[in-house]
Amino acid sequence: MPADPQAARVWFEKAAARNDIRATASLGYLYREGIGIAQNDEKARTCFEKAASAGDAWSQDQLALMLAQGRGTPADPAGAKTWFEKAAKQDYAPAQYHLALLLLSPRSPEKNPDEAATWLKRSADSGHIDASHFYGSILYLGVNVAQDIPRAIHYFTVAARAGHAESMFLLGTIYAKGNGVARNGDRARFWLETAKQAGHADAARALAKLDEMTAPEKTGKPAAGEKNAGLSQAPVETPAGPKPFPSGLHQPHRPMSLNP
Repeated sequence: MPADPQAARVWFEKAAARNDIRATASLGYLYREGIGIAQNDEKARTCFEKAASAGDAWSQDQLALMLAQGRGTPADPAGAKTWFEKAAKQDYAPAQYHLALLLLSPRSPEKNPDEAATWLKRSADSGHIDASHFYGSILYLGVNVAQDIPRAIHYFTVAARAGHAESMFLLGTIYAKGNGVARNGDRARFWLETAKQAGHADAARALAKLDEMTAPEKTGKPAAGEKNAGLSQAPVETPAGPKPFPSGLHQPHRPMSLNP
């Protein structure tokens, strides 16, 4: 049966009228995205507020996003922090990540980098892929935490294995450089090729550079150790965090599927 957003909206409205929290949250999603109904941020916020007040972590996170972004209401960073915290304390990993972004934003009066690092780690350890990449980045750079490249590689690897192209690329360049880890041309090539397949814009250039540095002499007989010669000159990119808050926020999935 094909998806029918308008029919779904009707059923969500009926269930929401009976105080079904998941239906109320889903109705808020439809209003915010304009799916099967005219887009309306104010009605979306009202739905999210009702579900959030009932303790729904997803709705708390969505309401906080709207407050942070000023959608359907004037921007309210303090209010956003309150609702992010409520969801984060329920171990909702996306809210933990979003709270960290809010606390790191230079535009936010709620800025608190030390607290942000704590929430970022909790989100990463809960399996949030963007948080794993970002936490790996601050460990790699030693920003707001003690620099720890082996642990950074761990978090980059977690994110890379889950499909995060930037983490794949960074692992490739780290292994090529041998920064905090033994140089390893095979691992560098594996991760750069994986990043290329994942669509990373700079992976092909880095692979070409790696090929240039590891190419044998024209005799065709590389000298001992030549395979890894020059890898110390391979480019290593500086890890980049998410885009500035709130544009870097990622919308979690809808709470209920619109598909039958």
